[in-house]
Amino acid sequence: MRKLVCIAILLTVLCAGADDWPMFRHDNQRSAVTREHIELPLNAAWVHTPAAVPAHAWTEPKTRNISAGVDGLTSTLDYDRAYHVILAEGKIYYASSTTDSVYCLAADGSLVWTCAGPGQPALDLRR
Repeated sequence: MRKLVCIAILLTVLCAGADDWPMFRHDNQRSAVTREHIELPLNAAWVHTPAAVPAHAWTEPKTRNISAGVDGLTSTLDYDRAYHVILAEGKIYYASSTTDSVYCLAADGSLVWTCAGPGQPALDLRR
């Protein structure tokens, strides 16, 4: 829940300033940096509670490599432990591999639309 509140705070600030965050980690370089100046302290303007908690889109990898004699392997592709939101043209978007849906929120946190489809969605709103 704490992560959702932080996301709501950041997105409210970004919506007010309006530097788009059109893809995972902001840009093609995955810099996760915005040009917006964010004034501290941050305060929660709203909180969005998703329909379902994030879940892995595919099964966990094996934890043992028999040929290399290595145990205790962990996944190196854990992108879906949290919702990764994007911001474009004043709207907030996130995709859920749990519900196989894409959600669009207004700058005030209200649900604008949702779209369910077959399989796990991916978001990229580059222009």
